[in-house]
Amino acid sequence: MRKAIYPNITDLELTNDCNLNCPICTENSRIKWQMDLNFLEKILSKNSSIIGGSSIWLHFRWEPLLYKNLFEAINLLKKYWVKWSFSTNWILLNDSLIQKISESNINRIVVSAMTQKSEDYKKLRWLNSLKIVEENILKLKKSIEANESKVRLQVMWLNYWQWKSEIDKFIKYYNSLWIDVSIHNFSTRTWEVKEVYNKEKLGKKIERKPCHWLFRKMWILWDWKIAPCCYDMEWKVFDDINLKDYDFDIMKVWNDDIYKKIRKEHNSMIFKWNCEKCIDRKYEHPQLDWANNTFIKIYPSWNIQKQDLK
Repeated sequence: MRKAIYPNITDLELTNDCNLNCPICTENSRIKWQMDLNFLEKILSKNSSIIGGSSIWLHFRWEPLLYKNLFEAINLLKKYWVKWSFSTNWILLNDSLIQKISESNINRIVVSAMTQKSEDYKKLRWLNSLKIVEENILKLKKSIEANESKVRLQVMWLNYWQWKSEIDKFIKYYNSLWIDVSIHNFSTRTWEVKEVYNKEKLGKKIERKPCHWLFRKMWILWDWKIAPCCYDMEWKVFDDINLKDYDFDIMKVWNDDIYKKIRKEHNSMIFKWNCEKCIDRKYEHPQLDWANNTFIKIYPSWNIQKQDLK
Protein backbone atom coordinates (compact mmCIF):
# COMPACT_ATOMS: atom_id res chain seq x y z
CA MET A 1 0.00 0.00 0.00
CA ARG A 2 1.26 3.50 -0.84
CA LYS A 3 0.94 6.42 1.52
CA ALA A 4 -1.02 9.54 0.65
CA ILE A 5 1.01 12.67 -0.02
CA TYR A 6 -0.89 14.51 2.70
CA PRO A 7 -2.56 12.87 5.71
CA ASN A 8 -6.23 13.38 6.35
CA ILE A 9 -6.39 14.86 9.88
CA THR A 10 -9.41 12.99 11.21
CA ASP A 11 -9.61 14.03 14.86
CA LEU A 12 -8.34 16.84 17.08
CA GLU A 13 -8.63 15.70 20.67
CA LEU A 14 -9.60 18.79 22.68
CA THR A 15 -9.79 16.82 25.92
CA ASN A 16 -9.34 13.21 26.97
CA ASP A 17 -11.67 13.57 29.93
CA CYS A 18 -15.09 11.97 30.15
CA ASN A 19 -18.05 12.04 32.51
CA LEU A 20 -18.62 8.29 32.08
CA ASN A 21 -16.67 5.08 32.58
CA CYS A 22 -18.29 2.78 30.07
CA PRO A 23 -17.50 -0.93 29.71
CA ILE A 24 -17.36 -0.47 25.92
CA CYS A 25 -14.42 1.92 26.31
CA THR A 26 -10.79 1.47 27.38
CA GLU A 27 -9.37 2.44 30.75
CA ASN A 28 -8.09 5.83 29.50
CA SER A 29 -4.99 5.65 31.65
CA ARG A 30 -3.54 8.94 30.36
CA ILE A 31 -3.43 12.09 32.47
CA LYS A 32 -6.77 13.93 32.04
CA TRP A 33 -6.18 17.33 30.49
CA GLN A 34 -7.26 19.76 27.77
CA MET A 35 -5.62 21.16 24.66
CA ASP A 36 -4.25 24.67 25.09
CA LEU A 37 -5.96 27.12 22.71
CA ASN A 38 -2.65 28.78 21.80
CA PHE A 39 -1.23 25.45 20.72
CA LEU A 40 -4.42 24.62 18.83
CA GLU A 41 -3.98 27.81 16.82
CA LYS A 42 -0.32 26.98 16.28
CA ILE A 43 -1.29 23.59 14.82
CA LEU A 44 -3.91 25.21 12.59
CA SER A 45 -1.74 28.08 11.37
CA LYS A 46 1.35 25.92 10.82
CA ASN A 47 -0.63 23.39 8.76
CA SER A 48 -3.31 25.55 7.15
CA SER A 49 -2.53 24.22 3.66
CA ILE A 50 -3.33 20.68 4.86
CA ILE A 51 -6.12 21.31 7.34
CA GLY A 52 -7.94 24.20 5.64
CA GLY A 53 -11.16 23.06 3.99
CA SER A 54 -11.10 19.68 5.73
CA SER A 55 -13.66 18.19 8.11
CA ILE A 56 -12.42 17.28 11.59
CA TRP A 57 -13.93 15.63 14.66
CA LEU A 58 -13.32 17.56 17.89
CA HIS A 59 -12.53 14.52 20.01
CA PHE A 60 -10.65 11.25 19.98
CA ARG A 61 -13.22 9.18 21.86
CA TRP A 62 -14.01 11.14 25.01
CA GLU A 63 -16.54 13.87 25.90
CA PRO A 64 -15.99 17.19 24.07
CA LEU A 65 -18.63 19.00 26.13
CA LEU A 66 -16.13 18.87 29.01
CA TYR A 67 -13.72 21.08 27.08
CA LYS A 68 -13.96 24.49 28.73
CA ASN A 69 -12.97 26.39 25.57
CA LEU A 70 -15.18 24.46 23.14
CA PHE A 71 -16.77 27.44 21.43
CA GLU A 72 -13.51 29.43 21.33
CA ALA A 73 -11.96 26.40 19.60
CA ILE A 74 -14.85 26.32 17.12
CA ASN A 75 -14.23 29.98 16.28
CA LEU A 76 -10.54 29.19 15.69
CA LEU A 77 -11.44 26.38 13.32
CA LYS A 78 -13.76 28.70 11.45
CA LYS A 79 -10.91 31.20 11.13
CA TYR A 80 -8.84 28.55 9.32
CA TRP A 81 -11.72 27.33 7.14
CA VAL A 82 -12.08 23.99 8.91
CA LYS A 83 -15.40 22.17 9.14
CA TRP A 84 -15.99 20.33 12.39
CA SER A 85 -18.24 17.84 14.11
CA PHE A 86 -18.30 16.10 17.43
CA SER A 87 -19.78 13.03 19.07
CA THR A 88 -21.16 13.20 22.59
CA ASN A 89 -22.97 11.09 25.16
CA TRP A 90 -25.27 14.15 25.58
CA ILE A 91 -25.80 13.73 29.31
CA LEU A 92 -24.15 17.06 30.17
CA LEU A 93 -26.39 19.15 27.94
CA ASN A 94 -28.12 22.13 29.56
CA ASP A 95 -30.14 25.11 28.33
CA SER A 96 -27.07 27.33 27.96
CA LEU A 97 -25.22 24.73 25.85
CA ILE A 98 -28.33 24.09 23.75
CA GLN A 99 -28.52 27.78 22.87
CA LYS A 100 -24.80 28.06 22.10
CA ILE A 101 -24.81 24.94 19.94
CA SER A 102 -27.87 25.91 17.94
CA GLU A 103 -26.36 29.35 17.30
CA SER A 104 -22.90 28.04 16.47
CA ASN A 105 -21.33 26.98 13.20
CA ILE A 106 -20.95 23.34 14.19
CA ASN A 107 -21.47 21.17 11.14
CA ARG A 108 -22.69 18.00 12.78
CA ILE A 109 -23.39 16.57 16.22
CA VAL A 110 -23.61 12.83 16.76
CA VAL A 111 -25.46 11.80 19.92
CA SER A 112 -24.58 8.34 21.24
CA ALA A 113 -28.03 7.18 22.30
CA MET A 114 -26.95 3.64 21.32
CA THR A 115 -30.32 2.00 22.00
CA GLN A 116 -33.97 2.57 22.86
CA LYS A 117 -33.98 0.10 25.75
CA SER A 118 -33.06 1.23 29.25
CA GLU A 119 -31.69 -2.20 30.17
CA ASP A 120 -29.39 -2.21 27.13
CA TYR A 121 -28.24 1.35 27.82
CA LYS A 122 -27.33 0.38 31.38
CA LYS A 123 -25.39 -2.61 30.06
CA LEU A 124 -23.41 -0.38 27.68
CA ARG A 125 -22.91 2.61 30.00
CA TRP A 126 -23.05 1.10 33.50
CA LEU A 127 -25.72 3.66 34.38
CA ASN A 128 -29.18 4.49 33.12
CA SER A 129 -29.38 7.96 31.63
CA LEU A 130 -31.20 7.05 28.44
CA LYS A 131 -34.26 9.14 29.30
CA ILE A 132 -32.07 12.22 29.86
CA VAL A 133 -30.32 11.64 26.54
CA GLU A 134 -33.59 11.22 24.64
CA GLU A 135 -35.05 14.38 26.21
CA ASN A 136 -31.91 16.35 25.36
CA ILE A 137 -32.05 15.21 21.75
CA LEU A 138 -35.56 16.62 21.40
CA LYS A 139 -34.60 19.84 23.21
CA LEU A 140 -31.74 20.50 20.83
CA LYS A 141 -33.87 19.64 17.80
CA LYS A 142 -36.45 22.25 18.86
CA SER A 143 -33.72 24.83 19.43
CA ILE A 144 -32.14 24.13 16.04
CA GLU A 145 -35.50 24.60 14.36
CA ALA A 146 -36.30 27.77 16.34
CA ASN A 147 -32.94 29.31 15.41
CA GLU A 148 -33.13 28.04 11.81
CA SER A 149 -29.72 26.56 12.46
CA LYS A 150 -27.74 24.54 9.91
CA VAL A 151 -26.43 22.12 12.54
CA ARG A 152 -26.94 18.53 11.41
CA LEU A 153 -28.18 16.31 14.24
CA GLN A 154 -27.40 12.60 14.08
CA VAL A 155 -28.26 9.88 16.60
CA MET A 156 -26.08 6.78 16.91
CA TRP A 157 -27.05 3.17 17.61
CA LEU A 158 -24.36 0.68 18.65
CA ASN A 159 -24.76 -2.59 16.82
CA TYR A 160 -23.50 -5.55 18.80
CA TRP A 161 -25.82 -8.03 17.08
CA GLN A 162 -29.24 -7.09 18.39
CA TRP A 163 -32.38 -8.05 16.52
CA LYS A 164 -32.69 -6.30 13.16
CA SER A 165 -36.25 -5.30 14.06
CA GLU A 166 -34.90 -3.26 17.00
CA ILE A 167 -32.43 -1.45 14.75
CA ASP A 168 -35.10 -0.76 12.13
CA LYS A 169 -37.41 0.64 14.81
CA PHE A 170 -34.66 2.98 16.03
CA ILE A 171 -33.96 4.23 12.49
CA LYS A 172 -37.64 4.76 11.73
CA TYR A 173 -38.27 6.66 14.97
CA TYR A 174 -35.47 9.20 14.59
CA ASN A 175 -35.84 9.55 10.84
CA SER A 176 -39.54 10.33 11.44
CA LEU A 177 -38.32 13.28 13.54
CA TRP A 178 -36.09 14.32 10.62
CA ILE A 179 -32.99 13.35 12.55
CA ASP A 180 -30.21 11.41 10.82
CA VAL A 181 -29.22 8.00 12.17
CA SER A 182 -25.87 6.21 12.17
CA ILE A 183 -25.46 2.53 12.98
CA HIS A 184 -21.99 1.79 14.39
CA ASN A 185 -20.56 -1.70 14.53
CA PHE A 186 -18.92 -2.81 17.76
CA SER A 187 -15.18 -2.19 18.13
CA THR A 188 -12.85 -3.96 20.56
CA ARG A 189 -10.33 -1.04 20.42
CA THR A 190 -7.56 -3.60 19.82
CA TRP A 191 -9.14 -5.75 22.54
CA GLU A 192 -8.57 -3.08 25.19
CA VAL A 193 -12.23 -2.38 26.01
CA LYS A 194 -13.42 -3.42 29.46
CA GLU A 195 -16.23 -5.61 28.08
CA VAL A 196 -16.29 -7.45 24.74
CA TYR A 197 -19.69 -8.65 23.53
CA ASN A 198 -20.27 -11.63 21.22
CA LYS A 199 -16.64 -12.70 20.99
CA GLU A 200 -17.54 -15.62 18.75
CA LYS A 201 -18.88 -13.29 16.07
CA LEU A 202 -16.03 -10.82 16.44
CA GLY A 203 -13.54 -13.62 15.99
CA LYS A 204 -14.61 -14.21 12.40
CA LYS A 205 -11.46 -14.54 10.29
CA ILE A 206 -10.82 -11.54 8.05
CA GLU A 207 -8.19 -11.49 5.34
CA ARG A 208 -5.07 -9.72 6.64
CA LYS A 209 -3.98 -6.58 4.80
CA PRO A 210 -1.63 -3.69 5.64
CA CYS A 211 -3.57 -1.28 7.84
CA HIS A 212 -4.69 1.60 5.63
CA TRP A 213 -4.90 4.13 8.48
CA LEU A 214 -1.10 4.38 8.59
CA PHE A 215 -1.03 5.34 4.94
CA ARG A 216 -3.92 7.81 4.83
CA LYS A 217 -4.91 9.45 8.11
CA MET A 218 -3.60 10.97 11.33
CA TRP A 219 -5.08 11.69 14.77
CA ILE A 220 -3.80 14.54 16.96
CA LEU A 221 -4.23 14.26 20.74
CA TRP A 222 -4.56 17.03 23.32
CA ASP A 223 -0.87 16.78 24.34
CA TRP A 224 0.19 16.97 20.64
CA LYS A 225 0.98 13.27 20.48
CA ILE A 226 0.03 11.36 17.35
CA ALA A 227 -2.23 8.30 17.23
CA PRO A 228 -2.09 6.03 14.15
CA CYS A 229 -5.81 5.23 14.19
CA CYS A 230 -8.93 5.65 16.33
CA TYR A 231 -8.79 2.05 17.59
CA ASP A 232 -5.42 2.14 19.37
CA MET A 233 -6.84 4.08 22.30
CA GLU A 234 -4.08 3.00 24.69
CA TRP A 235 -1.39 4.44 22.37
CA LYS A 236 0.79 1.36 22.14
CA VAL A 237 1.66 1.59 18.46
CA PHE A 238 3.38 4.97 18.61
CA ASP A 239 5.02 5.34 21.97
CA ASP A 240 5.81 9.03 21.87
CA ILE A 241 5.53 10.85 18.54
CA ASN A 242 4.83 14.44 19.47
CA LEU A 243 4.08 17.34 17.12
CA LYS A 244 5.92 19.65 19.47
CA ASP A 245 9.19 17.88 18.62
CA TYR A 246 8.60 18.62 14.93
CA ASP A 247 7.79 22.32 15.41
CA PHE A 248 4.10 21.36 14.97
CA ASP A 249 4.72 20.54 11.30
CA ILE A 250 2.38 17.67 10.34
CA MET A 251 4.29 16.85 7.15
CA LYS A 252 7.53 16.37 9.07
CA VAL A 253 5.79 13.76 11.21
CA TRP A 254 4.03 12.15 8.24
CA ASN A 255 7.34 11.63 6.44
CA ASP A 256 9.34 10.72 9.54
CA ASP A 257 11.40 7.51 9.76
CA ILE A 258 9.15 6.18 12.54
CA TYR A 259 6.15 6.27 10.24
CA LYS A 260 8.22 4.88 7.35
CA LYS A 261 9.37 1.93 9.45
CA ILE A 262 5.93 0.82 10.56
CA ARG A 263 4.49 1.27 7.04
CA LYS A 264 7.29 -0.88 5.65
CA GLU A 265 6.55 -3.55 8.26
CA HIS A 266 2.85 -3.55 7.39
CA ASN A 267 3.59 -3.85 3.68
CA SER A 268 5.80 -6.82 4.58
CA MET A 269 2.91 -8.26 6.63
CA ILE A 270 4.76 -7.75 9.90
CA PHE A 271 2.39 -6.62 12.67
CA LYS A 272 3.50 -5.65 16.17
CA TRP A 273 2.03 -4.33 19.42
CA ASN A 274 -1.68 -3.61 19.18
CA CYS A 275 -1.65 -3.98 15.41
CA GLU A 276 -0.95 -7.69 15.80
CA LYS A 277 -4.17 -8.43 17.69
CA CYS A 278 -6.40 -5.78 16.09
CA ILE A 279 -9.51 -6.95 14.23
CA ASP A 280 -10.84 -3.43 13.64
CA ARG A 281 -8.28 -3.03 10.86
CA LYS A 282 -10.97 -4.32 8.50
CA TYR A 283 -13.15 -1.24 8.88
CA GLU A 284 -13.22 1.07 5.84
CA HIS A 285 -10.36 -0.87 4.27
CA PRO A 286 -10.24 -0.11 0.51
CA GLN A 287 -8.95 -3.60 -0.32
CA LEU A 288 -11.79 -5.45 1.42
CA ASP A 289 -15.33 -5.83 0.16
CA TRP A 290 -18.04 -3.55 1.52
CA ALA A 291 -19.76 -6.31 3.51
CA ASN A 292 -16.61 -6.84 5.59
CA ASN A 293 -15.27 -3.31 5.92
CA THR A 294 -18.36 -1.32 6.89
CA PHE A 295 -18.04 0.36 10.29
CA ILE A 296 -20.80 2.97 10.06
CA LYS A 297 -24.00 3.01 8.05
CA ILE A 298 -25.77 6.36 7.71
CA TYR A 299 -29.53 6.73 7.35
CA PRO A 300 -30.19 10.40 6.51
CA SER A 301 -33.62 11.72 7.37
CA TRP A 302 -34.06 13.43 4.00
CA ASN A 303 -33.80 10.05 2.26
CA ILE A 304 -36.80 8.57 3.98
CA GLN A 305 -39.96 7.91 1.99
CA LYS A 306 -43.28 9.27 3.24
CA GLN A 307 -44.95 5.86 3.13
CA ASP A 308 -42.30 4.48 5.50
CA LEU A 309 -43.46 6.89 8.20
CA LYS A 310 -47.06 5.75 8.17
